[in-house]
This record gives sequence, C-alpha cells and structure tokens, in this order.
Amino acid sequence: MFKILVHINLLLLTYLLISCSSSEKFKKLHQSEENYSNFYLLRPFSPALALWSFEINVSKYKDKYDPKELPVLTKKFNIRVGYFIYLKLPKGYYKLSSPFFKDSDKIIFCDGKSETFFNYYLFANDFFSKTELFFQEIKKEEALANLLEGNKMSEHGASEH
Repeated sequence: MFKILVHINLLLLTYLLISCSSSEKFKKLHQSEENYSNFYLLRPFSPALALWSFEINVSKYKDKYDPKELPVLTKKFNIRVGYFIYLKLPKGYYKLSSPFFKDSDKIIFCDGKSETFFNYYLFANDFFSKTELFFQEIKKEEALANLLEGNKMSEHGASEH
C-alpha cells in the first residue's frame, strides 16, 4: 500500500512540474484573416481526468462533407487541462476526432470568415467506467470566460499565429 501511495505522489508531483512549465498565457483573441476562420479548441480547468491527455486530430474534407470520404489530416496534437489551441482554418468541412475514441467525432464547417469555439472534455461516470471524449461548441462569451478564468489558460505550442 505504501508503494502505491509513493507512486501516486510521484505522479502528481511530475504532473505539477510539467503543468508549471512556461507557456504563453491567453492575452486576446486573434485578428481574423481574409478567407480563414479562427478556430479555438479549449480544455477548461477540471479536476476530473486532469492527468489524462489524448491525441486530437483535425482533418479536412476535400470539397464537401461526405461520410464515405476519408478526410486529410491537417493537425495532430494533445491538449492538457488549462490549455487551448488556436488554428487558422480555410473554408471547408473539418472532422475533430481522436484515434482512442471512435464515437467522439465532430464534423464542423468553417466559412472562412468567422470564429468558432469548442470545449474538449474527458469524462467517466465512475472510477471503473470507460473514459469518453466529447467536443462541445460554445459561444464566444463562454470561451472568453474559460480563457480568462483564474490565472488564464495557456496557449498550446502548436497554435498558429
């Protein structure tokens, strides 16, 4: 039992050290560029499953959304709790997915001139249940509240500028 507690404490200490690494804190929303949509994916602060981070894929459909078509991968990343990623996406249909969660796919349309905000959640009903991933579109006001919460969210290193 003592060894388990030591391992858990070491895991938590490692997570805290990694979480405190320097990164750019949120300052303001990015300016829109012609023919590009501003896309923000946020992983708000939440103690539930905070230590877990899974690969997220952003893939683009060629011309229009077709469930039979395999979209082309444009970006791959992991987001820790308290981080967000900003992407400039040209007009088109995109698929948000994770190879670890087959039922989590979300199809979005970027019109090439607007801002889109999504929260990314990991959750489980109880300790022994299967972890699930959920993408939820949110309003700009809610996104700003999350981005500015507490000591502000940190920008992911793979964000586009």
